[in-house]
Amino acid sequence: PSSGPSGGGINITLSGSNLDHLKPPLTVGFGFRDGVGGEIRTLNVTVPADANGSRAIVMLPPFYSATSLSVADVSITDSMGTAAFIYAAFTFDPGWSVYMVTAFIFVLLVTLSYFISRYLNAACAPELRQDRAVQV
Repeated sequence: PSSGPSGGGINITLSGSNLDHLKPPLTVGFGFRDGVGGEIRTLNVTVPADANGSRAIVMLPPFYSATSLSVADVSITDSMGTAAFIYAAFTFDPGWSVYMVTAFIFVLLVTLSYFISRYLNAACAPELRQDRAVQV
């Protein structure tokens, strides 16, 4: 897939050629274009023998600070430093939990502002005010 959850945990298949020529251990990196946090890497990469070097399978690592649909460049590197890059190849979807936290904070702030304004209005009620005469 070209997108997946920010919690990770799903298998991603990278397609190409001569992937079986790469020297283990292989590292797959996800570098972020929107400045949300550098790069995350995983060593959990396999090149199936039945694939004739045409695909590699990687377990998607978690990236919990992903913003709304964070776009990542994907790289695969072997132990000799040979690397291949695919730009803007993967999108992390943060899911509903990020929006739930934002909604909770919004409701909390609205509720607090309501009760604070009620408290201030009650404290400033006309019967509680003292008239202060200005003497000249």
